[in-house]
Amino acid sequence: MLPLIGLLLGVAVVQPPDVHKLDVPAAIRALETQQVYQAPGVVTHIDLGVVTREMAPDTKLLIGPFSAYKDNDHYERVSEPLRKWADSKKVRLITVEGLYTRWGPSNVAELRQQTAYMDITGPALASVREVNKVPVGEVYPAYEVRTPTPAQVADLAGKLRESRIYNAPGRADKFTLSTKSIQQQTGLTVRVAALPALKPGGTVRGLRARTGQRIP
Repeated sequence: MLPLIGLLLGVAVVQPPDVHKLDVPAAIRALETQQVYQAPGVVTHIDLGVVTREMAPDTKLLIGPFSAYKDNDHYERVSEPLRKWADSKKVRLITVEGLYTRWGPSNVAELRQQTAYMDITGPALASVREVNKVPVGEVYPAYEVRTPTPAQVADLAGKLRESRIYNAPGRADKFTLSTKSIQQQTGLTVRVAALPALKPGGTVRGLRARTGQRIP
């Protein structure tokens, strides 16, 4: 038996091939005069109206692309300069990089929703409420989830028997991470179905509702 991963997680761990590096000096210059800055290369969705209406005047929001830096480079070139700038200006800076924020999903349903729609409105709003020291409450929209049909499951299982990785039609960036590296990190033998992102407000259909199923 092999686990079937309908890879909603793929967009969180795999960068698009044309990933942008965040221009930190440009971001700081923009944040000097505006409360929210969305950098070039952002592919995630955020409802700024929902988030900004709860932001205090001393709070800034930086929305960046998926990080193209390694851990050490990220700290030196991104995290530390932004922290020093925020401290010098006495502002509370909330950063979003790709799908990563200081507040992540707390269960599988929220994880599926965040990755299926590439929507980080909920986590960004939770981060704002956290720095405001108010209850976070419900921040993820309740999108409809439909159970896949047996035929849908059988069709995808058949494709995954033929290949460990299946990139579904409509996915702009192809999933290329080695399943061997996943196996080394998790101890699991995996097969990956990389599905395209949905438009916010729609329905989570089909196999997106069946993350973590097993196939023979």
